[in-house]
Order: sequence, then structure tokens, then C-alpha cells
Amino acid sequence: MGIVLRQLPDPNSTVKINRTVFLTVNRVTLPMVDMPLLNGKTLNYAMMILERSHLKLGDTTYRAYFTKGAILEQHYKGMAVEPGTKIPWGSTIDLVIARGVTEQRIMVPALVGITVAEARMILEQNGIVLAGIIADPGVTDTAAAFIYKQNPPKLTEDNQPVYMQSGQLMDIWISKEPKILDSTVVQ
Repeated sequence: MGIVLRQLPDPNSTVKINRTVFLTVNRVTLPMVDMPLLNGKTLNYAMMILERSHLKLGDTTYRAYFTKGAILEQHYKGMAVEPGTKIPWGSTIDLVIARGVTEQRIMVPALVGITVAEARMILEQNGIVLAGIIADPGVTDTAAAFIYKQNPPKLTEDNQPVYMQSGQLMDIWISKEPKILDSTVVQ
């Protein structure tokens, strides 16, 4: 049941017979609000949007990504939440924020010959962002598809290791079946 928050006229006031007394009562259930789009916004701007949407900022975590300070993901109760999803008024929203490219150099991992699902785990561990997936015709399940080319490659043309920084982008080419490219092509 609702609780009386305020009344008009005030308590102990004198009121004429058959007059209306106004009561402000709290809601029994919270109204639902639309989840706003926060991806790509700065933290300060996202906090203003959350406040206007009657939502609260929860935990903030940082992930290596080249657009330093931009919101990468928005989560409600530990799950990614899409813009427009109805959530209760006053809910807490957790944000994943880009921390930019770090100075630490890492060797480009070898992804050729493994599945996209395996590659995603390796890239995530190293803070590398999977930017583009170019699929051959006939690929229906990208997670189970095999990588036959990557950019940047693991080695240069003279077999020297290639280095990149956490937060940089990686492109991959995939096919339904494992395949080997011509040995003259750098992978």
C-alpha cells in the first residue's frame, strides 16, 4: 500500500465541511523508463543522461580501446542492456569506459588457423579490439569459422615480429573451412 507523503491543507488545519483534501502518496511499483543510448558518449555526458532518465551510475570499469573516455558498454544487473529497453525507475547502470591506447607494446598474436571464438578470447586477453571480420561466401556461423588472414600480420615480410599496443584494432578474414594462403603472402 502507498504511504502518504504530503497532504494539503496541512495536518491540524481547519477545513470547511465537504472540502477536498489532497494527498500525495508514493507508488506501490516503480514506473519503467527507457534505457538511453550511452555508447560513444563521455562519462560526464552519460551521467547527465542517466540523471534525466531517473537512473543512477553504478560501477565503472575501463577497457583498452583507442577512443579514450568513451562509453563502450552499458550494463544492468550484470548484463548488457540495449537502448530502449524498459527498466525500473532508479535502477543502477554500470558502464565500461575506454581507457585509450597504452604505451605497453605486445607482439601481434598468431590467429591464422584458429576459430573466431578462440581468437576473440586471445584478443580480449591482450586488449586488442576486433574491428573487422571479412567473411567468405557461405560462412553462416562466424564464431566457428576459421581465420586465414589477419591484419596486422604476426610477422613482417622479413620474418620480424610485429608489435602493437593494447587498444589497437585487428581485422580478420574468415572461411568456413581452414585454408592455407600462398606462402608468399604475409599473414
